[in-house]
Amino acid sequence: MHTSIEELESILVHPTNGVSERSTILDARDRYIRLKREAKATTVKSAIIKGTCYDMCPEKERYSRAEKRRLASYEILAGCDKDYEVDHRLAVKEYSRSSADQAEPLAHELRPLPVLQMTTDYLMSTIVDRSDKPGENLADWFNFLWDRTRGIR
Repeated sequence: MHTSIEELESILVHPTNGVSERSTILDARDRYIRLKREAKATTVKSAIIKGTCYDMCPEKERYSRAEKRRLASYEILAGCDKDYEVDHRLAVKEYSRSSADQAEPLAHELRPLPVLQMTTDYLMSTIVDRSDKPGENLADWFNFLWDRTRGIR
């Protein structure tokens, strides 16, 4: 999608009310950053990107997955009057295979090593122990752990 910098700037200044709007704003922010970066670096080789995301899951992914109802039961806010709201403290980045048509990740989408360690510690100390919980769906439990640890690897 080709959008001008002016159009993206107008999207970014509007306040958000819901998950869908927040997801749209974050997507526009990323496109804006990429457009600005491409305009600056036409001949400069790409540098090593250092991750700056200090959450277990980047904000844009959390809102996008909440909007598409792709959250695992371990990532949904408990005791909420809404039936399907992301718990931003517990959401863990999904594994996604890199492909040629994907844009290079931005620094705020990548987790630095201490965050990867914290995420691994959370998975091993909190989620692994749930396998003994009565009524736990072991297939969902296994798939969640497999996917999230693969994302860390």
